[in-house]
Amino acid sequence: MSIAGAKSSGTAVAQVDAFTDEPYTGNPAGVCILDRSRDDVWMSRVAREMACANTAFMQRRPDGDGLDLRWFTGGGIEVDLCGHATLATAHVLYERKLLYEDQPARFHTRSGVLTAWRRAGGGIEMDFPLEIASTCEPPPALLRGLGAEPVWVGRNRLDYVVEVASEDVRRSLKPDLSTLAPIETRGFVVTARAAPPRGSRYDYALRFFGPRVGIPEDMVTGTAHCALAPYWRDKFADGRPQDASRQLLVCQRTMLSNAIRGHMAEFGYYLRKGHHNGTAELLKIIADERDDRIPAAARFSLDVAPLIQESRRARADSDHMDA
Repeated sequence: MSIAGAKSSGTAVAQVDAFTDEPYTGNPAGVCILDRSRDDVWMSRVAREMACANTAFMQRRPDGDGLDLRWFTGGGIEVDLCGHATLATAHVLYERKLLYEDQPARFHTRSGVLTAWRRAGGGIEMDFPLEIASTCEPPPALLRGLGAEPVWVGRNRLDYVVEVASEDVRRSLKPDLSTLAPIETRGFVVTARAAPPRGSRYDYALRFFGPRVGIPEDMVTGTAHCALAPYWRDKFADGRPQDASRQLLVCQRTMLSNAIRGHMAEFGYYLRKGHHNGTAELLKIIADERDDRIPAAARFSLDVAPLIQESRRARADSDHMDA
């Protein structure tokens, strides 16, 4: 990761490029470490000025029991859950020695307590909740705005989840964001089974659109897998050999936002049964097998591989934080 910094009304705000070891790539997130309480209007304005998909605002709790964490999008709207901005916040806390290396970060959020900690040998691991989507009737505006016939539509408390017929359909989507924006939801997770030759490396792929909250298209959406991990795990479990080492590999390849940034991003997600020996390759999401022995409240871990540790050279080039 690389960090760049600025100040807003005397409060330091950092921009962290998550899921990369090169500056000006990856998925940028704002991180604001508050030394005093700020109102919602102030945080919304700062998030708009940062213009990242999400900016995190963190403050130590008065009772000493962890940290309060909130997220606002580049559209200035507060959301209930964000993966990469949480990761970015944990990264800033460890890099600036605001937490000991062996001290977990306990974030109190609108989605409950989320925990992040340094992994031995590098990287950060985070605990996120399952957000299982239930089958639902799609609103007419979703079908018109998406411009593709869905195979399946579901809904959880965060998003609509839409499976389309093929990766070609997913890749070629040109959604009408103005039609989708009035629908009351954080966003739309559009997924498809990965096709050859990508199918030899990944099992499914996705795109994420959040026009209502000010995110036309997100480059990497870790929280989408709170729903997609159990969805695809159940689909692939039927009729496909599984064993303890079988991985469910995922690709998110975004078009709209990366076209603006001038590059095409591709990130991998790995789902594996209770196995935490990560590789130095991309981002991995590790999930428990979902069977009768696992409680419904089982959680999965967002495991950040050593690849996305901060580049010391990149930090020397881009860390302009005013102390």
